[in-house]
Amino acid sequence: MTAAVVRAEGLAKTYGKGQAAVVALHGTTFELMPGDRVAVVGPSGSGKSTLLHLMAALDVPTAGSVAWPALEPDGPRVPGAVGFVFQGPSLLPDLDVVENT
Repeated sequence: MTAAVVRAEGLAKTYGKGQAAVVALHGTTFELMPGDRVAVVGPSGSGKSTLLHLMAALDVPTAGSVAWPALEPDGPRVPGAVGFVFQGPSLLPDLDVVENT
């Protein structure tokens, strides 16, 4: 049986606290298998970028987990063989291209 490339279980992200809290993602569970092609679509503010940031380990989930079982188990947490295309720039402006990797 082929291992999932990426798996999320109960993934959630909330920004802020108390009455000002904004739930960007709530209880998201999925598996992506080798060869899958996925387009994450939805209206503005629906959590698309938050989901991608959590998958890429650019942000830390409030709850749940993201795992990359098909990648080297002892390797880095952020997968190098997977590409993400974000809707907005995600590079740090003070760094050049090499320093942003």
